Amino acid sequence: MEAATPTPQKQWPLWGWVALLVVAAALRWVGLGSEPFWLDEINSILVAMGHGYPTTLPTEPLTAQQWVDSLLGWQPFSLHNTLAMLKTNVHLPLYYLLLHPWLTAFGVSEVSLRAFAVVWSVLLFVPLVLLARQLPQKTATPWWQQAWVWVAIIAVCNPFQLIYAQEGRMYTLALYLAALSGLSLWQVGVQGSSNKRWWLTYAVSTLSGLFCHYVFWFQGVFHAAVWGWALIRQAQPKQPRWTRAQWGWLIGSGVVFTAALWLWLPMLTVQQAAPTLSGGQHFSIGLLKPIRYITMLFWEPWMVMAGSNLWAKVVLIPLTTIGVLASLWLGIKNTNTRPWVGFVAAWAWLPLLSIIGSDVVRGTHTSTIIRYGMLMSLPIVLLTGTGLALLCQRLYAHTPALTNTGAVLLYCLLIVVGIGTVMPGTPLHYRGKFPVRGMATFASQHLGTHHLILANGPLAAPLSLAYYLAKTRPNALIQYYVSPYRQHPLLPPTAHQLKKHDSLWLFRYRGGNERGLDTLLQAIRRTHPIATKAGPNHRWVIYTHKQP
Repeated sequence: MEAATPTPQKQWPLWGWVALLVVAAALRWVGLGSEPFWLDEINSILVAMGHGYPTTLPTEPLTAQQWVDSLLGWQPFSLHNTLAMLKTNVHLPLYYLLLHPWLTAFGVSEVSLRAFAVVWSVLLFVPLVLLARQLPQKTATPWWQQAWVWVAIIAVCNPFQLIYAQEGRMYTLALYLAALSGLSLWQVGVQGSSNKRWWLTYAVSTLSGLFCHYVFWFQGVFHAAVWGWALIRQAQPKQPRWTRAQWGWLIGSGVVFTAALWLWLPMLTVQQAAPTLSGGQHFSIGLLKPIRYITMLFWEPWMVMAGSNLWAKVVLIPLTTIGVLASLWLGIKNTNTRPWVGFVAAWAWLPLLSIIGSDVVRGTHTSTIIRYGMLMSLPIVLLTGTGLALLCQRLYAHTPALTNTGAVLLYCLLIVVGIGTVMPGTPLHYRGKFPVRGMATFASQHLGTHHLILANGPLAAPLSLAYYLAKTRPNALIQYYVSPYRQHPLLPPTAHQLKKHDSLWLFRYRGGNERGLDTLLQAIRRTHPIATKAGPNHRWVIYTHKQP
């Protein structure tokens, strides 16, 4: 692989950048607060607040409003509490430390929490487009067929980016840091830049990524490969030599990253030792089969997260596959574009292969669940846009009118897909993963004065439910239950406690464990044998000892 200086391209006008960011922000803002908090977003709030989970849980039911007040009540920020919580959490501290002042300034709501993710999702386009502009291209090609324009359109409109931009988690921050780290790695590791700003950007963005999301460590395989290739080039004759300053930056960055590793490993050790998290059992084992590891790289993040198979099969699967294959074929065939395409292809494949290897060793599928393949979406967007651009440029020389028409139609189709993903009422609209609002609406319509909800699952489950019930049924009684071997063990409700209420509603929140659920069901059946009823999405099971 030989470094190549990109062919100068026409400067994109300022209005173009502004328009791109405005469209990206607008698509990500539509319906930002329409979906309820779900479990992970509740966890984001609790950890960022430094509030922590209660050391003891109430043995008596609390009203919905009491649940909200007791766990979401604002508390003074405590770094010690936040770090202590992270010892039993699968995520790292950077996102939570940045989220706290944001929530302090804008308050706790669906919009304010998710707006923080929107900011990073919009900023993501700057390093992504700048990186796409590094591909050498013919300046005579119309600007709308340049790789950076295709990459921008795909990144702005594809469902994978849109969906996670509207989730109050650290994913978009990790994506932004990965894009910034990738851009600066290209500059210092491949182009051999001695600019201190690029070296500093590389060190800061990569180090920040390592403390944002643990899958960022799999990016290290790609980084190591790039630096290994760069060192091999240094040993070859007639190659430009690094300056003393560049060697100093490289060695200094290595020392900092090693120190960071030793800071991070103790936290990882504690996390892996926690019974609720060990071995990746917190997630769905067997969710992904081996064949899906590879298909995920092309289209599964978009298709699965968008919640629709038909249009993904018709549009996104062929588009992404054609783009990636065209990038590999046309890019490697062209000597000038070979270094850039090889760099991005390695970025896509090496982290994925390292994740698969980790899963094989640990015997889990945790890291390859869709959202943990998110960092590979960046090079896939780059490869897809690059392939479509190179293909258009090749066809443009023979049939310019037809090529322009096809490009415009494809642009429009991508924009329609993006708008349909975020607009309620459209066939493409993404439906919430955890329809807590629908459950709360159902409960508020049927709950009686002496009815009791038993919530089974992680601690955030009753809180996410209570958050919406508090608006319509603030006095609805909720009892949180966990099985004996999980954190904060509670004994099953006694027969005396159960008989206090006319009806019992069991809230089966995803993330709950079957052992605890079975224990709870047995306890309920002893005193409520008469009637059962499944609610929406089969997550409500209602037991009554009075005929409805």
